[in-house]
Amino acid sequence: MMNKKNLLFGFLSVSFFVGIWHGFPMTSMVFDEMFGSGVLRALENYTIVPQSTNIFYGTLTYLASYFLIVLMLSFIFPFVGFSVLNLKIFLAKNVYLIYLMPRIFSAILAVLMLFLVYKIIKSSIKDENSGLILLIFLFSNVLITSIWHTSRVWVLSTALVIFSFYYLYKSLNCDSQNNESGFLRNSFASIFFSFLAFSNFPLAGFSLINFPILIYLARNNRKNIKKLFLYFLIGALLLILVTIFNFKGIEDQVKQIIFGYTIEADIAGTNLPILTSIPFNFLKVLLFFPFHVLLLLYLIIKKTKIENKRLFFLSVVYSIVYF
Repeated sequence: MMNKKNLLFGFLSVSFFVGIWHGFPMTSMVFDEMFGSGVLRALENYTIVPQSTNIFYGTLTYLASYFLIVLMLSFIFPFVGFSVLNLKIFLAKNVYLIYLMPRIFSAILAVLMLFLVYKIIKSSIKDENSGLILLIFLFSNVLITSIWHTSRVWVLSTALVIFSFYYLYKSLNCDSQNNESGFLRNSFASIFFSFLAFSNFPLAGFSLINFPILIYLARNNRKNIKKLFLYFLIGALLLILVTIFNFKGIEDQVKQIIFGYTIEADIAGTNLPILTSIPFNFLKVLLFFPFHVLLLLYLIIKKTKIENKRLFFLSVVYSIVYF
């Protein structure tokens, strides 16, 4: 049935796929979509392991790209006479194909994020029209329209953090309803997705704030605390395995995050030291999300009552830890 909700979902979902063939709104390949070339170098050496320091971060994004590109090449291979040389020539003439499959994957992730965020909004806002307007605010800003259909690391990392947040929110609801099995099940999913996000990009480790929150909720249940620590160890093991798989690349990225920020003449203001970058990032929030900030200020001025205190608490904690 075509109602306003389905129409909006359809419009936003299609928007995530617009321009995947050339990096819309840019007219050339996005400069840091290095996963395609990284996959090709690994294939040339008959391995799945990233070569040298081709993949500094986004190990899980690289693995997803590897699988999708191999799938695409397997389909193309018969049409070039099963010739590796012909395949190389074909790809050299059609470079965009290397980016196409990972970008389709990113667009699908964007659709999943849209549905998860809607489920959170639906459980928190009684008025459907207000919820749909909020979806438009969230999923039509400049960052999403320019990034979420590319194969950049931020798409999968953001998706994994949102998945983790969603299950943490469900855990809080289960805890309030004394649903112990639901609490543990959703807690495991939240911790697992947090470690996946952390494995994909070091700065996504801020999402591990869910663990102390869950420990606090289970503070009076020693059995559940033990299970939460077990879940944490499982996630940590996953992180270790991913790090070992791409140790050199991750090591170089962490060093750059901690020690490598310098101001160069041609990019002054973009590679600032961490403390100096905080007010700069607040300015970027104002520039990228002006309508969101105005809406928030309006609600504060009007002294709007917070109906879902759990969701508000989680949102504030995540925002503070992120910054």
